[in-house]
Amino acid sequence: MTSLSLRNTITNSDLSFEDKALLVYQYQYQNNPAYRKFVDLVRYNDFQPQHVEDIPFFPISLFKDISVKSGSWESEVVFTSSGTTQVTRSQHNVKDGQWYLDNAQHIWEKRFGSLSDYVFLSLLPNYHDNPSSSLLYMIRHFMLHSQLGQELYFVADHQSLYDAIEVHKKESRRVVLFGVSFALLDYVARYQHLNVGRLMVVETGGMKKNRREITRRGLHDMLKAGFGKAVIASEYGMTECFSQLYCTDGTNFALNDRMQVLISDPTDPGTFLSIKKRGRINIIDLANIDTLSFIATDDLGQANSKSEVEILGRLDASDLRGCNYLI
Repeated sequence: MTSLSLRNTITNSDLSFEDKALLVYQYQYQNNPAYRKFVDLVRYNDFQPQHVEDIPFFPISLFKDISVKSGSWESEVVFTSSGTTQVTRSQHNVKDGQWYLDNAQHIWEKRFGSLSDYVFLSLLPNYHDNPSSSLLYMIRHFMLHSQLGQELYFVADHQSLYDAIEVHKKESRRVVLFGVSFALLDYVARYQHLNVGRLMVVETGGMKKNRREITRRGLHDMLKAGFGKAVIASEYGMTECFSQLYCTDGTNFALNDRMQVLISDPTDPGTFLSIKKRGRINIIDLANIDTLSFIATDDLGQANSKSEVEILGRLDASDLRGCNYLI
């Protein structure tokens, strides 16, 4: 099986998610030296999982130390995580940038409708310090395929952002504002929008260290006070993954046909927990065909149903990551 044939496989609606995951596992075990070595250490040579729960999840921290690739190829782009010069940043080598964009668009449109139905705005000041941000790469694509086809970034000019939202309100356009949490809170401390019923605000996490920690629902309540009737949503994504999850109720991130989550005991990676039990978030991202689809994150969460997961913050003793200063 080739990487290209696997893409066709994961877009095949006749196969179950588990069937797709097991096929991806076989490909990556055979073609990813780092993952094969890891599996052989924690299981045994030529281990054959029968269910997704049998598949070993690769520690996300290793993306900082090694190049994680399934197959031999040159990177078209390399995504890097946010951080400081004192923190070693994770890297995600990307074989095909268009596949990343197609996948992100598929997930958005299946949940919210066509990109061309919206105008996308961006308030992500810290991300512009990292030109290799996967989030900016995605949002630029969304903007260029939007109703206006324009790149509309507002790094620090809050007045211009306010004016833009009000203009689009008068034109009855559907607007999506992607914003990092601390920047959105700074914005609503000075500006408020009333009766903007066709606005969605998507917070991407990210709280400055000098701010007190607040819950996601608390953040949503504060944003609702500033954005009136707007829908307040959250995006859960990371450098190491091609896929994203979205939340619109302040609590539950909806799983999708490209990304599923298993919750494991933080002290025993092979023990998976039932609904409403807190533990480590393990991600299966089928779109990570050319790198690695089975990742043990350093995030804490719980499954609230078979199709929803709640992100609760960071596991103890984990490095802070830009998307997870919000607890």
